[in-house]
Amino acid sequence: PAAFTRLSEAGAVRVVRGFVSIEPSWLARSESLASTAPKNAVLATAELLGGRFADDPWAQAHRADLLVTAGEHASADDAFNRALSLADDPLARRELVTRWSQALRAVPNEAKIGLLVKSTERSLAAGRAEEPYHWAELAAAIAPDDPYVALLFGRANVATGDLVAASVAFERGAKQAGGETMGLHFQVEQAEIAYLRGALDEA
Repeated sequence: PAAFTRLSEAGAVRVVRGFVSIEPSWLARSESLASTAPKNAVLATAELLGGRFADDPWAQAHRADLLVTAGEHASADDAFNRALSLADDPLARRELVTRWSQALRAVPNEAKIGLLVKSTERSLAAGRAEEPYHWAELAAAIAPDDPYVALLFGRANVATGDLVAASVAFERGAKQAGGETMGLHFQVEQAEIAYLRGALDEA
C-alpha cells in the first residue's frame, strides 16, 4: 500500500521475516508525542482502533493503553478484556497481561484496585491459573487489609494448586471480615481446601 511505502521510505518501518516492524527510534518518538497529545486526540484514536480494528487483539491492547492515558479506566478495562478474548495463543496472552500491568502503573491506587479485582474475577471465571494469581497478588499489595481481595487471593492460590498459601490467605481474610456473610465465605473456602487435601472430617 502507498501508506506503507511512504513509511518505509521515511525509515519508520521495515519488514522482518515477513512482518512489518516499527523502527525503535520512531517508536520512541511516537510514544513521546502520544504522552503529550491532547485528550480529544487520544480518545479519537482509541475510537478508531475500537471500530476499524475491533478484532485485532494488539489494536485493542493499544486502545486500552490510550484510554488509561486519557483517564477512561472503565473503558480501558473493557478494551483490555476484548484484547484478551481475541488472543488464543498463550504467549500472546502473557504479553498482553504484562502490557496491561505496565499500563496500570499510571492509574491511581483507588481506581487500580477495582481494575485488578475485575481482572482477577474474570480470569478465575475463565478457569485460568497464572493470570488470577498475578492480578490478585498486585491487588493484595495495594489493599492488604481488604477481605474481598484476600478472598480472591486465596482462590487464585487454589487455582495454582498452592493450598497452603490459599489457606493462609483465607485465614487472614476471615480476621479482616467485618460481617457474618463474608465470614461464611471464608469458612466455605477453608472447607473446600480441606476437601481437596482429602481431610473429609475437617471439611
